[in-house]
Amino acid sequence: MSETFFQMKNSNFLLTLLLLGFLALSCNSLQPLEKEPLVRDWLHNSELDNGVLEGILLVNARTGDTLLSKNAERLFTPASTTKLFTLYSGMRVLPAKLPVFKYLFLDDRILLRPTGDPTQFHPYFQDSTAFNFLKNVPAVELDFGPFQEDSWGPGWAWEDYPYSFSPDRSAFPLYGNVLVVHQIDSLLQVRPAALADYIERTPKRKPRRDRFANRFYFSSKSIQDTLTVPFITSDSLSKRLYEEAYGVRMAQTRDSLSSDKEAFRTLSGMHSDRLYKYMLSESDNFLAEQIMLMVSSQLTDTLSFRRSRDSVVRRYLPFLEGKARWVDGSGLSRYNLQSPSNLVNTLLALKRDFPESRLRGLLPAYSFTATGLNQWELESASENEAIVFAKSGYVGNNYNLAGFLYTQKGELLVFSVMQNHYLQPTAEIRRRVASLLYLAYLEF
Repeated sequence: MSETFFQMKNSNFLLTLLLLGFLALSCNSLQPLEKEPLVRDWLHNSELDNGVLEGILLVNARTGDTLLSKNAERLFTPASTTKLFTLYSGMRVLPAKLPVFKYLFLDDRILLRPTGDPTQFHPYFQDSTAFNFLKNVPAVELDFGPFQEDSWGPGWAWEDYPYSFSPDRSAFPLYGNVLVVHQIDSLLQVRPAALADYIERTPKRKPRRDRFANRFYFSSKSIQDTLTVPFITSDSLSKRLYEEAYGVRMAQTRDSLSSDKEAFRTLSGMHSDRLYKYMLSESDNFLAEQIMLMVSSQLTDTLSFRRSRDSVVRRYLPFLEGKARWVDGSGLSRYNLQSPSNLVNTLLALKRDFPESRLRGLLPAYSFTATGLNQWELESASENEAIVFAKSGYVGNNYNLAGFLYTQKGELLVFSVMQNHYLQPTAEIRRRVASLLYLAYLEF
């Protein structure tokens, strides 16, 4: 009996040792940030939210250590964090000054090959480089052959056609490919003026443009503010807008690819960082799409998102090969799929290839503000006061944030937090993400 009792005690002792060893192993397997009780609570509470698909990756940029990881290799809907891949593509491929177009002097005219530059007469940039160049030429021939894209990207929502965030992609964009209308006294101010005859005032509630035609509708009430509506692009309309803008006789062709590409010269425009900064701060879809077309123009003879993407992935971002679905430059499409790991690796590539000071000047800048006990929000801040430099991405029921975090102890963290398929208000999700980042800011 005593022998049996001794065996039972010995067995219990061994079981206890095994349990303690397992617990110790479990604690050691915790990632550094996960050892923080508030972070464990944060992760536990997020798991209780039914339907939320969550991906997280935080990495120390100096040591390469992973501080927190959850579903880091899983694919999510990235929305406008896609623009980080576009940013890298532009910074890596495009020159310091944007290529406005390529040109070739012929006997009686100048032949223009497009680069996709979106800044000419853009409502914000108002770049006049092309105007100053073309104002003294006798005649111009526009070649549309290199443009090998649809006006819209795959998976874009058709009902977005009258909204300012989804202009057409095009070879020779002018005015940002949008109609801008405002009223002074009783007179309408319209730009581009060539579309003024297609505007109708109506007392009825209508979409601001026909789905398949450049006919625009405004009520007297709505036109009190400045309105911005995408117009449908075409070769003929681009030719007409160029003639109106530059006062030069135009022709159009699709044949310059047969010309000697080495004979073409490039007209340089404004500094590229102005474009990147505005694209990121406004999350401008049109500019992101045109950047990818400009990248294609630099790397190939065509304007094609697919060609620019494939070239960039093959040459510079090989970790995306087979581990992502990247279908447009802006993130408008829900067909896009990216992982926290892909975003973090792209941010690390940006840090590797470009000065931190330049990146801080381009990315949206934020600091933390308290909203309650252990609850924080990110608010816009000046570059000198900012702690977080990051790009957000939102499309219905999906919110993501990826960027750089400078911690209280002077470390630089690279992070991606992706929240998909939630039903809560997005403001609540944003606060939750900000609170996690604040905990990382304090801990490291």
